[in-house]
Formats: sequence, structure tokens, C-alpha cells
Amino acid sequence: MKNANNHSLYRASRIKDILRIARERASQPERRTKQWLSRELGLSYRALTAIENGDTPPSLETAIAWCDAVNDSLAKQKILYIHGLTPLPPTDPRLLADMSTQLINFVNEIKEAEEAARQLQMISVAKRPGKEFSQLELEEVESLLKQILDVRQASYCIADVAENVWGVAKEHVRNRWIAQSIASGVVVKSIEQYEAYKSEKVYTEHVEKLVATNGSLS
Repeated sequence: MKNANNHSLYRASRIKDILRIARERASQPERRTKQWLSRELGLSYRALTAIENGDTPPSLETAIAWCDAVNDSLAKQKILYIHGLTPLPPTDPRLLADMSTQLINFVNEIKEAEEAARQLQMISVAKRPGKEFSQLELEEVESLLKQILDVRQASYCIADVAENVWGVAKEHVRNRWIAQSIASGVVVKSIEQYEAYKSEKVYTEHVEKLVATNGSLS
């Protein structure tokens, strides 16, 4: 699992607890029982109990199906984050009740990210090729990049509120984004395009190596 961190909530060993809580706190009372959930997932009662006790780690597919069965999107986001399938952990749902608040926060984050981008641009211009950052410089760059990353989290929060409060499906918005990105050539849209990119990259690296070794291509 890819997201190694120091927060105990997001360690792989806590998946059993996330799933157990998701079942026990399911919004529909009939879905809180092990009997119902085991039937829904096609597991034996003993196998489900072993997962909750931590004796048998669940597969990603089982964990996702578990969250879907009890309709717990927050638990699902945690599972995806633990498995490295989403870059950021879920936002506290108590902060996602009001769209106006999230939009104000988003605008503020953009302003701060814009200032961070200007500072990074100055650093980029001043940085000499081949010269590594000092520890102090590296910490400054990381702090500025964190500020830019905050915009991404803020945008996810707006999408969450839109879905939870307004009923706008994030999946539909995501599909629109993908379709537009494909049309605009922003994303790698085919295996053939990916192969062409890799071939070009390998060739470019080969040429650069020859120039570095011989001083020219001749």
C-alpha cells in the first residue's frame, strides 16, 4: 500500500476498524448485522468476523464492496487513500454542510496559491541547473507546493458539497472532465499514444546521453 504516513487512522492495520464502524453505524439498521452483510458480500459469517477481528485482511475489492453495501462513502474514501488510489485523505464531513463556506474557502485558497506560484516562479528563475536545494530552500519549496495542493483539496470539497447538498453526482462531473480533457489532448487517451510518448522519451534520453558523452552527435 502506497500511502505511508504517521496518522494511525490511515494505517492499513486500521482497515478492519474502518469496516467494522461502517457496518455498525450504517444508516439503515438492517444493514448493521453481520448476517445481512455477509450474505450481501457472499462471505460466510466466520469470514466476515475474521476481517473485523483483523485475522484476515480483506482484498481491496471486498473492502470497497463492503463500504458500498452499507452506503458509507467516507469509509470508502479512507480505504482508497490507504491503498494509494486517491492522493488526499477525506475531509471531515462536518465541514461540508454549506456550499457558501466552501466557495469562500476555495477563492481564498486560489489567492494564496497564486502568491505561492509567483514565489516558485522566482525560485525557478534563480535556480542554477544542476545545483541542489539546501535543506532550508527545500522546506520553502515544499511549503509553497503544499499551498498549491490546498486548491485541489478545496475543489474536492466543493464537489462533495454539491453531491451531498445539491444532489449533483461527482461521477457525472468527473466524466465530463475526462471527455473534455480527451478532446483537448490533456490526457493520454490511448495505449498507442502512451507507447509513442515512451518511444520518444527513450530516444530523447539516448540522444542526450550521446551528446553528454561525446559533445555532439557526430
